[in-house]
Amino acid sequence: MTLISVCISALFAYALYSISNSENKLLLSVGGGVFLTITLIATIAAQFSDSRTTTNIKALSGIFFTIGLISHLVYAFISFSPAAYIIPAGLLVLVYMSIVYSISKSSE
Repeated sequence: MTLISVCISALFAYALYSISNSENKLLLSVGGGVFLTITLIATIAAQFSDSRTTTNIKALSGIFFTIGLISHLVYAFISFSPAAYIIPAGLLVLVYMSIVYSISKSSE
C-alpha cells in the first residue's frame, strides 16, 4: 500500500508541475509531492496497535491530504516567492506531524 501511495502522490506532484505557470513550479511540485506522500501514506498504509488510534490518524491524514492538495492547487495558479510557499507549507507539515505524534502518544 505504501508503494501505491507514493505513486499516487507522484502523479499529483507531476500534475502540479504541469498546471503551474510559476517560476517556482519545481519547488511546488517537489514540496507538494513530499507533503502529499507523507499524508497519503498515513491515510492508506498506517497501522497502529490500537484501532482507535489508527482510525483517528487515518481521518486526520485524510483531512490534511485534502487541505494540502487544495493549498498546492491554489499555489499552482498564483505567482509566489519561495518564502511565501515554504513557510506556510512547512507550518502545515509541522502541525500535522505534531497532532499525529500527540494522537499516537495518547494511546499508550
